[in-house]
Amino acid sequence: MKTIQVIVCFLSFIFTASAYPIDFDRLSDDEARMIVLDNIIREENFILNQLHVDAYQFIAQSENDVIRVSEAVYSFIGDEISNEELWLILDPIKEGAFTSSEAFEKKISALNFRSKSDKSFYLTIYNLSYENLSSLNNFLRDYARNLVNQIESLEIGDGDKYDMYLSESQIIGAQLNIRQADIKELSSKIIPSSNVNHFLGKFDAEATRIAAYFLLTNGKYMLDELDKKTFRELNSKAKDAFKKQNSDKLKKEMFDAIERIEKNFRVFANPDELTIAINAKKALKMFYLSSINQSENYLQVLDLFEQNINKLSYSDYEGEIQNLSEWDYLDSKISADADQTLESGIDFNNNFIELSEIIKKYQSKN
Repeated sequence: MKTIQVIVCFLSFIFTASAYPIDFDRLSDDEARMIVLDNIIREENFILNQLHVDAYQFIAQSENDVIRVSEAVYSFIGDEISNEELWLILDPIKEGAFTSSEAFEKKISALNFRSKSDKSFYLTIYNLSYENLSSLNNFLRDYARNLVNQIESLEIGDGDKYDMYLSESQIIGAQLNIRQADIKELSSKIIPSSNVNHFLGKFDAEATRIAAYFLLTNGKYMLDELDKKTFRELNSKAKDAFKKQNSDKLKKEMFDAIERIEKNFRVFANPDELTIAINAKKALKMFYLSSINQSENYLQVLDLFEQNINKLSYSDYEGEIQNLSEWDYLDSKISADADQTLESGIDFNNNFIELSEIIKKYQSKN
């Protein structure tokens, strides 16, 4: 009954967190400039972007509560803590289960339902960004409800029901990651290739898919629904996604784009502004490394399933795969990389917003 990080990748676009339809045209150079220079669009984008940052931070907090419950239950089963100590941990978590979802819902309720812009290309972007925020809000509420169900199952001593809800939390997380991966990929397609987020979107989408395929594997395993055929399909998809994420070509294109920004800033920006460009590049490098590490560790966990392909029945073998020492080691590495990915993603995002403001300042003078 162990769980691993649900949300592992950070949405690090300045405006692209929207479920763009596949046939959405790529932004023209003028439209891309308008995203930065138009006051209404820029202000609304800042709000939308910050709300997506808030959503992922709230999700990380909620996810941490699920992990704390899982770890406490595991410690109780192993006689490491008493029943009283167990409930000293679980009761406050249950009481505050909906704190994140309620806080985010309050933020969403203050958001304008429609954009104030009169630019037709941006109206679709805004509307779909709003829809995605609503989807994240729904996830937070569903995830909190699942957490309460887990704890209430423990209150009545129903371990099987607890396992079921814990497994379902993995499936819920996988579904969210799949949706966000599609959003990131589609978003990257409309951004001009001169923008670093064109490449970052592709990179982050594949990292998110790898997480989703693992969560589906683990969730189905815990629900006793994982067979060899399903595992091999999910494992194959995860490996294919990693090949794309770890592409040398994609890495070069992404870092060439951020290098161009720094190079241009060395021409016209003052020292403080140049520092922001340099910090953005450092944050992107850290985001890249931690994301790659995390994906590699997910694949190693999937390797544990492959090495124990004849023990996929959770009930028959009492969750033997999750009790392997390698599982705990990889779990700790994934958790550490997840924290670093989120932190560096926020850092890059904040620096990138500042870069956009600096660009607007100089272009306004011309």
